[in-house]
Amino acid sequence: MSILIKNNAKIHENYTLNGQKENFLLITCHNCKEVNNDFYNNKKCIQCLFMNIYHYRNKNFKEVLIKSKNLYIKNDQLNQLLSYFKKLKTIKKILKKIQKFKEIKCAYKEFNCKISKQFDLLDKIQFLDPFSFYNALIKIYKVITKNKVGINKCKICIEAIISKLKSILGLLNNLEILRFYIKTENIDKQVPKIGWYHRYLFQKNLQINETIEKCVNQDTLLGLDLIKVYTIGTPPLYKISIFEEFSEYEKIYQFCLNLDSKSEEKFFISIIEDVIKNIESIEFDEIVSLPSLIRFYKNAAKKLLDKKYLKLNIEEKERLAYLTSLKILNLEKLFPLLIDDYVEEIFLDAPHDNIYLNHQEFGRCVTCLKLNMMELERIKTFLRIYSGQRLDYSNPSLKFVIKNEFFNCRFAIDVDPLQIDKIGLDIRKLNKNIFSIQDLLKNGTLNPEIAAFLYFCILNRINITVMGETDTGKTTLINTLDLMTPKDFRKIYIENTVESLNQRGFGKHQLKYLVDSDDNINLQNDIFNPFSKSNQIKTLLHRSPDLIYLGEILTKEEAQAMFHCLASGLVGFQTIHSNSLESLLNRLIYFFDIEPSCLNDLGIVIFMKKIKYKRILISVSEITFEIENRITKINTIFNYIPEKDSWDLKSSIFDTRLMEQLIKFENICENTFNNYLAIYNDIFTWLYNYKYMENDQLVSFFHKISFFSNISITKLENFWTKWKKTLR
Repeated sequence: MSILIKNNAKIHENYTLNGQKENFLLITCHNCKEVNNDFYNNKKCIQCLFMNIYHYRNKNFKEVLIKSKNLYIKNDQLNQLLSYFKKLKTIKKILKKIQKFKEIKCAYKEFNCKISKQFDLLDKIQFLDPFSFYNALIKIYKVITKNKVGINKCKICIEAIISKLKSILGLLNNLEILRFYIKTENIDKQVPKIGWYHRYLFQKNLQINETIEKCVNQDTLLGLDLIKVYTIGTPPLYKISIFEEFSEYEKIYQFCLNLDSKSEEKFFISIIEDVIKNIESIEFDEIVSLPSLIRFYKNAAKKLLDKKYLKLNIEEKERLAYLTSLKILNLEKLFPLLIDDYVEEIFLDAPHDNIYLNHQEFGRCVTCLKLNMMELERIKTFLRIYSGQRLDYSNPSLKFVIKNEFFNCRFAIDVDPLQIDKIGLDIRKLNKNIFSIQDLLKNGTLNPEIAAFLYFCILNRINITVMGETDTGKTTLINTLDLMTPKDFRKIYIENTVESLNQRGFGKHQLKYLVDSDDNINLQNDIFNPFSKSNQIKTLLHRSPDLIYLGEILTKEEAQAMFHCLASGLVGFQTIHSNSLESLLNRLIYFFDIEPSCLNDLGIVIFMKKIKYKRILISVSEITFEIENRITKINTIFNYIPEKDSWDLKSSIFDTRLMEQLIKFENICENTFNNYLAIYNDIFTWLYNYKYMENDQLVSFFHKISFFSNISITKLENFWTKWKKTLR
């Protein structure tokens, strides 16, 4: 066994993100003649790995890196192996007792003992490999228990040995490293060789009969209804298929390469594998953006394709190079979901679960995709590096937005001890599809009459708060309203996660701040944080905004800062979580300690709800507080009626408190107000019925509408009449 120890392993020091030292074991195999062989099925490689870990087991290292194999063994898997090594001392003592029993008690010790021959086989097996050792013990146990040695006078010896073997097997049965092997070895006769279990130990979450990984087993889709097919990517790399199963609400989401046939797919995959073999991985001295990495490996793949595969056309080479870069970077599973604009959110609840998602058109969809532990560890490392945040026992949750030319997503990851199953992942897509008011009208989120009233509120700088449960379209709605703001408005944005739209391409004025959320601040240690959201909100008074965009109000401090701004005359857009208007009031008054009289500054409150997979505006209301009677009232202006699938106007808009406050300072009579709303209603009805307009054309159109609205009702009406004629 000592011959396995070479000068290929060293203990290295590594520094964590908080500056602490951690040891890791570095194994290099460049000079070994076995380096190009199948690592997991190569006994010499596995013996070398186990022997090095055993040799350095007392050096207190946390991880193992086999550099030439790109194998990264994390602390969890390592601890399983080290726990097995700790039992070896006890196991060897029991085996010595078996040997001594033979020497002392055996009446035939001078002869060739058939029982001891069984244990002699153990000399040829490496004890350090738990699967091989357990397998050998089971074989010995079966031989001895069936008394195949054929000597009746050896029963006393056999019974004693069986007892000691049972104690060894009892120790092994309780080890985590062997539980899965013991569970499966007698169930399925087609279980792979022990080398598969070596792979399982270090990678986890592999499927039993693993061959070439497929996105979906086509047999599982037989008998299902194919309800939609579309392509994604530039060039169109993938084909997305949505299937429906009878009596199942969840649809099935499948992706595959966008090719004409299976034979073409096999041909392309073989070319990709061939190219990957000839591309060397590069070590970078600094953090490189994901698009840059994709471009780097894509260009490298293109050069190889140009040299070797001359018959491929330019388009095929472009597509193959792209797919090769994704394969090298281990993005081939998640990337299609990240670039699919119809996918709104991606979920993974536990390492052994399938990924599922929310689809813009079909709601909740399940996939056949799974991520093994090595892939999940890469995601963790990726997020740690690019966010600069810790992700460990002391900080088991991380949220980070990654925005590039391919996707714009907020990654939220939770690990143990917070996450019971060790890791959970939630990827929220942000603003890849820009929803316009025309989109919301056509998909039934609201109607033209409501849109007309909301547009009037925007032009007259009335505060708008959108509330609802998670994933009900709150941010989508305020971004849609934000797109319709006048061009001359100076807008200031304060967000802890950037979810607002970049409108500078439309000629709008935007000043944006990215701040710390107050729920991430330990107030005992940091009483005043100038970068907290609440403190930045308070500074808005000195920055002269026409409109403020506060994003999501999460904490008591943020809510109090928001009402401080509203009381000072600033207005804008914000969202807040709540499942009803009544619960919103309870949250504001009792949890956030907002004085009820401040509710009069809230403007209008929009309640959003998700019904199945459709997002609906449920109500538009104003909240008023009667100071004399100390009574809080909810005045609902528009209300959704499910039976009609439409909205009712519940009260006269001109008689609302917000209009009462507005006409104190604006020369607006009821007739003028109704005329404005009638024109706006006509505009949004036209948009609902008219074909889709490009966003830049639509934004430009509303710039003109806001301009003429500010001059006079007559100018507005004349412009709108002429505009309609030009598009007939």
